[in-house]
Amino acid sequence: MCGEGGCGCCVVSATKTDLLSNEQVTLAINSCLCPLYSINGWSITTVEGIGSSKKGFHPVQKRIAEYNGTQCGYCTPGMVMSMHSLLQKIPEPTKQIVEDNFDGNICRCT
Repeated sequence: MCGEGGCGCCVVSATKTDLLSNEQVTLAINSCLCPLYSINGWSITTVEGIGSSKKGFHPVQKRIAEYNGTQCGYCTPGMVMSMHSLLQKIPEPTKQIVEDNFDGNICRCT
């Protein structure tokens, strides 16, 4: 991990209560930039938390594997969590929204 928020490999889903609307909102955040005290009370989900070989994979994980969407695997957890967080907010995003969503993720293989 870069430790600077530049690569997106450490992205996790963070769910918190919006103070204005009192609704739960899910965000994709770079965990390397978030000290624990700054996310007190938030629910954090890692790539291991959405699916595994033991409990079954999340649809995003399945699609990446099924369509050979990874090369070395370094960026894959961040890509999965960015997409997972987006789908929590927008269940049917447009192609442009998906493309914009990956703006903070870097794949060094391509």
